[in-house]
Amino acid sequence: MFSKLPKEETKQDIALDNPIEMSKEQTAAFGEIFPSNSRPFHPMNDREILTK
Repeated sequence: MFSKLPKEETKQDIALDNPIEMSKEQTAAFGEIFPSNSRPFHPMNDREILTK
């Protein structure tokens, strides 16, 4: 979530207060509709997610 993007790109991260669950089928269907939705997941390691 905190990677550096080229100057011409913008991004918006959305974190839900209550996570949702999706089946593998739902995730695959979402990927068919939005094939370039995000970059691959990265390990969390020791990073924290901060919320307001």
